[in-house]
Amino acid sequence: MIFDPETFKLVVDQMIEEAGIKLLLDSIVVDAVVKSNVITGVIVENKSGRQAIMGKVVVDATGDGDVAAAGVPYEKGEKHRVLPMSLVYVISGVDNDRVREYQRKDPDLRKAAKKVGFKCHVWELKRIEQRGPTFLHMDSIANGQVVVWGGSLHADGTDTEDLTKAEVELRKRARTELGFLKKYIPSFENSYIAMTAPYMGVRETRRIIGEYILNEKDLEKKEDIL
Repeated sequence: MIFDPETFKLVVDQMIEEAGIKLLLDSIVVDAVVKSNVITGVIVENKSGRQAIMGKVVVDATGDGDVAAAGVPYEKGEKHRVLPMSLVYVISGVDNDRVREYQRKDPDLRKAAKKVGFKCHVWELKRIEQRGPTFLHMDSIANGQVVVWGGSLHADGTDTEDLTKAEVELRKRARTELGFLKKYIPSFENSYIAMTAPYMGVRETRRIIGEYILNEKDLEKKEDIL
């Protein structure tokens, strides 16, 4: 899904306001309140200090099961067996029309990537140390810009040291990928990295073990469910 992140922020703010939801930004969940084996609230820390927020129902939308892990069983694969994480970044100073023209001649940048050993658009169930810049269909947000899925790296998304190492490494790789684009892809001659994502794109960490676990067969029967 391609969208303008700044417009998205404004739309979400408006939806939250219209729904009458109390919003608390710049807060991080550091613990959960558990009573009789039920999660009844969360402990957060922010500029105001440490606070407890209680609720009749607690919805864990952290993506990593950070809250549920306090009292709910979960499974987590080894970091080299889970899906790799990426760092998205934005390149400015490009001519979108020229980029699209080149992509028609070299889909997925495979010809150019072969010259330097990058693996573009490759998803394999094994460790991938270097994957080339991926921006197919991601150049339509703003004129003169291209959004890039940075190189993939296997790490534990629930380990701060792992996340730190991965973020530093992928910022380095973004610079390498930019050099590749400048050298081999028309329109990137005067381009530059305008922004890197504020957070890592982590795809897989804890998987909550609930009353029922969806599997591939369930997805095949989605028409019946709907």
